[in-house]
Amino acid sequence: ALARDPHNAQAWLTTATLDMVQGRYAAAADDCAKVSRYGGSVTGIACAGNLHTYTGQARQAIVLLRQIDADVPAVTPAFKAWVQGLMAEACERLGDWSEAESHYRNALAATPNDNFLQVAYADFLLDRGRPAEVLPLLARSLQSDTAYLRVALAHAALGMPDTANYTWIMAARFEALKQRGDDFYGREQVRFALYLQHDPGTALELALQNWKVQRAPWDARVLLEAAKAAGRPAAA
Repeated sequence: ALARDPHNAQAWLTTATLDMVQGRYAAAADDCAKVSRYGGSVTGIACAGNLHTYTGQARQAIVLLRQIDADVPAVTPAFKAWVQGLMAEACERLGDWSEAESHYRNALAATPNDNFLQVAYADFLLDRGRPAEVLPLLARSLQSDTAYLRVALAHAALGMPDTANYTWIMAARFEALKQRGDDFYGREQVRFALYLQHDPGTALELALQNWKVQRAPWDARVLLEAAKAAGRPAAA
């Protein structure tokens, strides 16, 4: 896309996101500068704010993102949801759980059927020890493999008798993805192996493979969790 149109702001924004999740922060900063140049300062600031949450500058990110949210009211619901979701993640980095939840709810109010936001909020609920709330949140999203995994994790956390069925179906879904050559769910496979199959050795192998491709905060987290569970902390 950029070869055809070097001024394509959406392509630069996508490239920035890819650089962030692979840990290439200097490249992501250059990408965000191009987003601002070709797509306007508002989108550029949002891009930069997102990058700040990856580099230990979550408080600065929140200041930038709040400025956008307050100063630019006439934005699309999708853009508002994106900014609110970024603020939720920044608050999570800081351990500000009440603010994070408020931003997640605001984001979902703007785009209630956004699978990425639903799953991110489900992870928040699982982390806060509230698995029962995950089930109604994702009840209509079970066609999504990422959502289905969170439902399975919630059933396991609640000690529900049908957890084995959810685990079996999730295993079949991962096998189907593998047969299609779809290998983009590394961190989900780690969590599945660790918390549903209770196989920390396999989870660690998967986490190390995933780390070669994706290095976002969640990828670091599952690698650390798997290494600890496998009794091999030095692997992380």
